[in-house]
Amino acid sequence: MDGCIDHGQQGDRQGYGSFRHLGVTQRAHRAVYMREHSCSLDARDVIRHRCDNPRCVNPNHLEIGSHQDNMDDMVT
Repeated sequence: MDGCIDHGQQGDRQGYGSFRHLGVTQRAHRAVYMREHSCSLDARDVIRHRCDNPRCVNPNHLEIGSHQDNMDDMVT
């Protein structure tokens, strides 16, 4: 699927939704990334939206990166 997939929740002020995953409340896009890649994430890991849509949980639109990567994306 190429289009964005909306998390279907009201979301926070920035539009991010949240789910409980592995007993912890996580932002929806982080929970989807962990489930899809069968991994856990460090608190420093940032899951970035290639589509720049915080409501999106399409695994094809999500990639792992650093805070600096995310800031660089915002500048460009």
